[in-house]
Amino acid sequence: MVIIIDALDELQSAGTEDVPSILSDIGSLLPKNAKLVITSRPENRIITDLKASHKVTLHPEDSVKDVGGFICSRLKAIGEKQKWQEWPSTSQIQGLSAKAAGLFHYAVTAVEWIAEEIEENGVTAQERVFDDVDQLGVANFESLYELILNSWLGRAREKPTTHGPMHISRLECFRRVIGCLVVLQQPLSIRDITSLFNIPKEDFDINNFFRQMRSVLIPGTDSFTEDLVPRMHKSFRDYICSHRSPTAFQIHENEAHMVSAKACLSVVLKAPHSGPAYRYACTKWWRHLELTCKEPRLDTDITNMLEKLQDSSARPPWYSGINVLDVFIALAKVGWTGMKVSSCYSGIRVTEMFMIVKKFGVHDLHERLDIILAQLKVCELNKTARMY
Repeated sequence: MVIIIDALDELQSAGTEDVPSILSDIGSLLPKNAKLVITSRPENRIITDLKASHKVTLHPEDSVKDVGGFICSRLKAIGEKQKWQEWPSTSQIQGLSAKAAGLFHYAVTAVEWIAEEIEENGVTAQERVFDDVDQLGVANFESLYELILNSWLGRAREKPTTHGPMHISRLECFRRVIGCLVVLQQPLSIRDITSLFNIPKEDFDINNFFRQMRSVLIPGTDSFTEDLVPRMHKSFRDYICSHRSPTAFQIHENEAHMVSAKACLSVVLKAPHSGPAYRYACTKWWRHLELTCKEPRLDTDITNMLEKLQDSSARPPWYSGINVLDVFIALAKVGWTGMKVSSCYSGIRVTEMFMIVKKFGVHDLHERLDIILAQLKVCELNKTARMY
């Protein structure tokens, strides 16, 4: 039996410092006929801390032939689908293979972009895609990503001198959707992401967006459905969140968390249902709010939605499945000053715009609040109101 953990270096969750010891414990519990194989970039800290019994270092130059074969096979399949004779040429295949320099992810991303361009533009893209690839640096992901972004905007060849309302709107929607993927707390399908943001299709077709951007968001898939779960490679995530990407496309994580918090609250305020998007919204809106740097009291939209949430019939369904203290802590961390804790029929009430009521054991509640609030140092117990 072989257990494979692929791309460990792309792990983004909190608590990664515990991963080496966890994996070591798991490895020690496996039977003798079981092997644990882990792949990762060597510079990752998790790998350096992991006491592996056997390490194998793979260099890009060792896979040049295999990557070249993959490029040749995929490009010829695209040509056959279009019923093109003698496309691509041998020199075009060799040119792209040279740019990939043995990096499989580069090859997959470039080939998927070419496939999408051919599908969208047909014969007019036959030679253009290779002309664009020729301008890229060898194994340079950032130049490849910029080409893909500009192609999506319809300006791979030249930059427009003016930016109209449609251009600005498309970029805003791009940042909303990509920002959501960057800060997403758990995987969601394209269908669920569409439900979460509820952007009118005539304004921005999210399904079509994912199809057009599948080279970086859904790599390695030949078919496209709403049930696909987008997967963003770490190199693209790092690029799009950095100053190295074009300013118009850059994602700022704090802002993305705020946008996601608002989207989640909007879903919660609607009639409750049992879909994954609704469950995500109910359990993650306050997590997103916690990870913003902006004080929510300074955001009118958040304030208004929390007021509606308190008065809404939607309140009982969402808080019945969460730990109310987690919500309290999250709101306290982002500076919800003026919060006070008071008794409310053996429960907790967070006042000042937002109230939650949930039953707790009196002694447990009293003790936990004293400890938590002392650690947070952002709000105080209302001593006079705490009467049980």
